[in-house]
Amino acid sequence: ATQQSIKAYVDANGGGGWEFVSTTSFSAEASKTITGLTSGYLYKVVIPQMTFSAGGAVLLRFGDTGGIDSGASDYRYGGYRMESNSGSISDASSDYIQKCSSAATGDILTSSFEIFGAGVSAETTALGDSAVEATNGAVTPFGGRRRSAITCDRFQISVASGNLTGDLHLYRLATS
Repeated sequence: ATQQSIKAYVDANGGGGWEFVSTTSFSAEASKTITGLTSGYLYKVVIPQMTFSAGGAVLLRFGDTGGIDSGASDYRYGGYRMESNSGSISDASSDYIQKCSSAATGDILTSSFEIFGAGVSAETTALGDSAVEATNGAVTPFGGRRRSAITCDRFQISVASGNLTGDLHLYRLATS
């Protein structure tokens, strides 16, 4: 679905539904930080199509007014990578939440995930799924969290190697 069709659906179903917040464009960039998360909302991130300039893992990190947190064991994450010819489970403690990985230049990422605990002192959590259009067509449901409480007002999407090109759309849903 395109950003326009998602926005049209959200607008048509107004009153308590998902509200479009912003679009962030990557133009051959290794990372972007999106700020402005506040309490009282559940956030949804939609990446309809993002292209890798090289193979590598897509990483998610959270932060607060002090910046993005990237300590050696700040996060815990898990996921199940399903490919056309195999599958594997990952579970790790790291300086990021791994959303998925790419095999090669030109692979395309599609992803959707929710952010829980923004704007309040909490172990901010992300749950969602990612798909990479590649030779083996990997799909990765994932979940992860910040291992200690912060008042999360931002998140960062980055790639371990190379760059990303494409759009990221942010939505929010009032929780009160």
